[in-house]
Amino acid sequence: NAEYMGGVVPLTAKMSAFTGALLTAFVAVAVWLYVDFQAKNTLTPFANTNCTRISGEKTAPLWGPEDIIVHDDIVLTGTDDRAWMIRGRHMQTILTDKDQGAIFAMDLRAKDPKFVKVPMKGFPGPDFHPHGVGLLREGSRTYLFVVNHRRNEDAIEVFEWLLKHKDASKTQSRVGTLHHLYSSVDPAGHRELNDVVPVSSRSYYTTNWLSHEPNSPMMLYEVFTFQPWNFVLFCEIDNKNATKCVKAAENIVMPNGINVSPDKQTLYVNAGLARQLLVYDRHQNNTLSLRTPLDISFAADNIDVTENGDVYLAGQLNIFACYRHLQDISRSGNPVPGKVIRIRADRQDPTKFTQEVVFADDGHVVGMLTGAAFHRGKLYLGTVLEEGLVVCDAPHIV
Repeated sequence: NAEYMGGVVPLTAKMSAFTGALLTAFVAVAVWLYVDFQAKNTLTPFANTNCTRISGEKTAPLWGPEDIIVHDDIVLTGTDDRAWMIRGRHMQTILTDKDQGAIFAMDLRAKDPKFVKVPMKGFPGPDFHPHGVGLLREGSRTYLFVVNHRRNEDAIEVFEWLLKHKDASKTQSRVGTLHHLYSSVDPAGHRELNDVVPVSSRSYYTTNWLSHEPNSPMMLYEVFTFQPWNFVLFCEIDNKNATKCVKAAENIVMPNGINVSPDKQTLYVNAGLARQLLVYDRHQNNTLSLRTPLDISFAADNIDVTENGDVYLAGQLNIFACYRHLQDISRSGNPVPGKVIRIRADRQDPTKFTQEVVFADDGHVVGMLTGAAFHRGKLYLGTVLEEGLVVCDAPHIV
């Protein structure tokens, strides 16, 4: 007892704490197995899913189009061969300058729409591994914010997207170029970033989804015991391009996708493992207050918000299937059941929402569904490891 009071914890106390942690993890895993089994066996894939996979070129494959944006009839996504990231950031040290991610875009108005790599001007690279992406229109200018997993830190890369005007023959793509403006890094705030949504050309919200490096023992403990250790950051970039971040929302179980309403008054955050969409009121001083935690039936990933305010969530129903899928760098199987839902707010009561399933798949159309954007009668579906982006006819969405 004297040693314990002096700060030395007895071995029996350490063993007891360790045993308790193991028991907690075991119970959590058992619960997840049951929930995921139920989810897997209650999924009914849509029959009306005329889907096509759009691949990149042989010299520029479209690996892992995880997050999707549709702007002015152009589909944009960040791509990367993410097998290294799944195994831990230390694996990035073996990458060469050629093993880098890219931004791809497809002009739907072109005579022959196809994905092309968007040139990046002024980027100090070559360390570019995009994850979440966010778009901002401010006056006549268009900005693209990108989560970049560098070798030693996470950054938000900010570009101005300069689109081209199409010629009369409709043979020229409007994809244009990305001009790098600045890199936003806050070593005190940025840990393991996932997604980003800009609210001005020098400010944004971003989700810190993990407190530990991917695939590390502590990360597995954090995930499978549903620890609310993570948060949403609000960050500002000053005139000297220095970044300062503050926590805008805390105590979240794996915050993943993030987006904002067209009027920028409502912020949406997916709390993946909690199977909730967190709806926040955004105030003039950029603070957030939780309006409602909306229960959903799956682990939602990315969020797309249309011009009329509809919210599309895409994600997975079986977390253990996700884990198996992510460990399979051969990409040969281990499909993950997933779905897309559309959420609409009640115009009379902003705390109430309707939910409608608009796409469901057992994992054979999209191996692991991570993002969905609806545009002109079609759903554009993203994934984390596979090559190519899936496009499905969606005449049922009105």
